[in-house]
Amino acid sequence: MMDRGTLIIARSLVDHPALATEAYDRRSAWLWLLTEAAWAPRDIVIDRREVALEVGELVGSSRFLAVKWKWTEPKVRRSWRTSNTRG
Repeated sequence: MMDRGTLIIARSLVDHPALATEAYDRRSAWLWLLTEAAWAPRDIVIDRREVALEVGELVGSSRFLAVKWKWTEPKVRRSWRTSNTRG
């Protein structure tokens, strides 16, 4: 693929209200994962427990992602498996 440069977008774009009415497609889900990944080391709280995230890491259950993306849990798991086998 020819290098077409870099596009810088605001992380908030994927959660913009104008785009929140429909289920995510695979590209939107991938962009969401990229925008939610820690861009610097940070601590988050999940179920009253602190979790340390390093750059590039994120935390989310398949149930959480299904709700966020308006998918079923099996679709989230299938998509994750497909992504992992493709590299």
